[in-house]
Amino acid sequence: MEDFISKPISEYKEKFSKEINQKAEETFDRLVGETSTDAEANKKTMSEYYKQSNASKKLAKTVTTMKVFAWIFMVMAVITGVMSYFLQDLMLYLIIGAVVVLAASIILFVFASKRKKSKDEIDKDIVRLKVEAEAQTKALKEAMKWEIPIDLFNEVMPNVKLDYYHTRQKQQYFATNFSLPVYFDDNMCVVGVYSGKIAKNPFTILKFRTQDMIKQSYHGYLDIYWETVEYDSNGNKRVVQHKERLTATTWHDAPSFKEHVKAFYGCDAAPDLRFSREPFGVDGMSDNKLSKNINKKYKEYRKQVEKNLKDGKSIMLMANEEFEALFGAVDRDNDVQFRLLFTPLAQQNMVELMKDRDYLGDNFYMDKFGKLNVNENVSFQQLSFSTGVGNYYSFDLEEFRSNFIGFTSDFLLYVYMQLIPFLNIPMYQQTEPEKTFEDFVGGKEEIELSNFDAETLVNDDPKYEPEATKTPCITKAKYSGTKDKFNIYSYGFDTEEMLEYVSVKGGDGYYHDVPVYWIKYIKVSNATEMTI
Repeated sequence: MEDFISKPISEYKEKFSKEINQKAEETFDRLVGETSTDAEANKKTMSEYYKQSNASKKLAKTVTTMKVFAWIFMVMAVITGVMSYFLQDLMLYLIIGAVVVLAASIILFVFASKRKKSKDEIDKDIVRLKVEAEAQTKALKEAMKWEIPIDLFNEVMPNVKLDYYHTRQKQQYFATNFSLPVYFDDNMCVVGVYSGKIAKNPFTILKFRTQDMIKQSYHGYLDIYWETVEYDSNGNKRVVQHKERLTATTWHDAPSFKEHVKAFYGCDAAPDLRFSREPFGVDGMSDNKLSKNINKKYKEYRKQVEKNLKDGKSIMLMANEEFEALFGAVDRDNDVQFRLLFTPLAQQNMVELMKDRDYLGDNFYMDKFGKLNVNENVSFQQLSFSTGVGNYYSFDLEEFRSNFIGFTSDFLLYVYMQLIPFLNIPMYQQTEPEKTFEDFVGGKEEIELSNFDAETLVNDDPKYEPEATKTPCITKAKYSGTKDKFNIYSYGFDTEEMLEYVSVKGGDGYYHDVPVYWIKYIKVSNATEMTI
């Protein structure tokens, strides 16, 4: 295949990472020209802006220092004046000293006031320069459309393409042919989505917010006092005062919200195979320790496989010990299809990724459920699901350029690392679906939002959330059956402070009620509609 990525991690380092930087530079410079952005004028404005900003900071520091010393002198004057009242012999000298110190304090306050006025004038100039710089970059900012990072990604990647929108038809296609759920559990919602294709096979990258109930600890304290009577060796009586702080802990239900990114890939290759893998823990290991742990893990797997054979489960470990130990998919249930999938090149690619320390390549969880493949890359959870100009804009044109190149480069890396376990397997790039998306829609795609895209729109929008919520919310969107209409359900938790008394035995031999304040979480919800 002409567009086949044979060595994904090496090709990223040696090719794709360089190409994306080059294309980002070319794109930015082209748009500067097309929008007639005056780089020299902006450079001059920013030079003056930074000069004035530094001057303002220095004056602010000077004003603060003057005021501190002015107040110190003021206090010294007061103390000296008070001392003159008590030290009559030195009264004259102390009064003179107080007057001098007070005068110094007043002078410092006057100079501080003048410096403050100078700073205020400079700050006005800084605002003017900022407005000027924003005007100089306004046309370029407007030209930076949200589609640009996606376009550049698609230009660089040979057979991986991102969509602008995740449509309802794409969601239905993935669900019908590769069993990706259309709706997830009630306690999770989608807050970010990308979709696209590897060759002709669909992938979807989702950012989930999940809510679970956990046990939250709360602590309370009570100080107790008591007296005891003691006698010394001579029979003398004395009373001893005692103090002790009693501590009590209670546990109550509390909601926990977490966000995580997962990539889903649909492919007809090895359709009956299921397996899972988790990180081996390569990060932090020396080469020597890694080698020992690989040998140790392979021996463990070999014993496990031998035991499974006796129980009638027939899988055989491959000769590549590094791959078997690092990948760890010994729960696979179809050895023939596993071997077809993990050819020598696929094994080599996986080992290269899992041993890569530059990008912590081992830190991924991978699961296969027949035609549906799932990857969660722990190291690249900060993928941005917004590609708008707000991610990288600056009214300083040079910084604007640097930010844009950096954002575009990171965007490609983070998306790529979500997909790289799939790209490591040649058969996943070479196997075309039995029914393509074009076949599924009859060659006509309609731009209607999927449930996933609808959920990303409504999440964190207060108008869909219950008014009483004091926590983040889980907001779900479900297609209503009417075009462009979705039923929205959102829930969060209101809070109420509670007081509980816990009986704790003190050193005085008595039980005491220790107050513990805790938070009661009350579920609140809201149901509404959204029309796109």
